Amino acid sequence: MAGTRMADQDELTNQLVREERFFRNDYHDRGMVKWQGYFLSAHTEDVSKYSKKRAINRK
Repeated sequence: MAGTRMADQDELTNQLVREERFFRNDYHDRGMVKWQGYFLSAHTEDVSKYSKKRAINRK
């Protein structure tokens, strides 16, 4: 049982090392570009809902 826990701990340590290496060397945060994409999507959805409600109210 102790060997299994040690193997699990080793795997967790290896995974954390891989993740740290990835974020330090490979990951490039798009920052505002990505955030603006989310904002634009939500805004487009809101405008669509508003337009539909407005069209119904005009009838």
